[in-house]
Amino acid sequence: MVNNLLLASSMAAFAEGLVLGQALGISQERLLEFLMGTSLVAPYLAGKRQKIERGDYAAEFPLRRAMAAHKRISRPSTRS
Repeated sequence: MVNNLLLASSMAAFAEGLVLGQALGISQERLLEFLMGTSLVAPYLAGKRQKIERGDYAAEFPLRRAMAAHKRISRPSTRS
């Protein structure tokens, strides 16, 4: 679950960077070409490039399970 949080956070930050770059007038193709060649981008994102280019942002893990886990750990603790 910790791993999923880190992956999701990384993907969200990357997406925000793409949106900012495009708002500044840089094409998505050029952004991807540049960013994928830097150490700033997590290696797993290179495997997502084709999906990003197609606009396919579907989750690749069961969100229902992630939400259930979130609810379990978000409950206030009754322990002292």
